[in-house]
Amino acid sequence: MQRRPLTFPLWEGASPSHHIRKGRKMLELDLPGMTCGGCVRGVTAAVQELDPGALVEADLEQRRARITTTAPEAQVRAVLSEAGYMG
Repeated sequence: MQRRPLTFPLWEGASPSHHIRKGRKMLELDLPGMTCGGCVRGVTAAVQELDPGALVEADLEQRRARITTTAPEAQVRAVLSEAGYMG
């Protein structure tokens, strides 16, 4: 059986705007260090450590993530940079 690469489509289907509640903002970040499904889980865990209710949608092919969170953008960027996902 031929294995296909693991991908996580982004921005397909319904808009995630219904997840945005008071105090939440949408961040779109380039994450060149996000290269696999394990990385997606790592990005999600790092962001959800700051904001347990955060929503992370990843596009591995483009190495981008759309993050809906109440955490300050600077904190999100800092934890993802420390984890090695940001360039």
